[in-house]
Amino acid sequence: MSSDEWVYLFGNSEKRNGKWGFATVAGVHGIIILPDSFQDPCTNGGSQPFHGGDGNWSSNIYTEGANWSAMEGNGAVFLPAAGKRDGATISNVNADATVCYWSSTHKDDDEAYLIITNYDGGATVNFTPNSDSYRRIGRSVRLVK
Repeated sequence: MSSDEWVYLFGNSEKRNGKWGFATVAGVHGIIILPDSFQDPCTNGGSQPFHGGDGNWSSNIYTEGANWSAMEGNGAVFLPAAGKRDGATISNVNADATVCYWSSTHKDDDEAYLIITNYDGGATVNFTPNSDSYRRIGRSVRLVK
């Protein structure tokens, strides 16, 4: 996605308020992004409603089976904390700090824009929609339709 598309998904507009949050799905840390028209299957008698916005890894815990399938069936997307590769060094896989994905927007021949969500282990969450990073560093990508 482009930087503008990422910024929209994580934006603070009335339409996007509460439509993303930190989560653990099948034991893997990451973030969940919800569509604008999301209807939470767990708010009508379910066991765990979605908590959007500033949370932590324990705000939204889903098992691999029916628990997550219900969310996914209503359009929820999970982005795991997949880490990064710099040369032969791999770091931050399933880390308690960062979920980072490339955007398709490049800054110049050496740098591209990233979407980074940081959870620092406390009550604060920092979202940096346009952080520069060298394109030689391996980061996750998300293909969308």
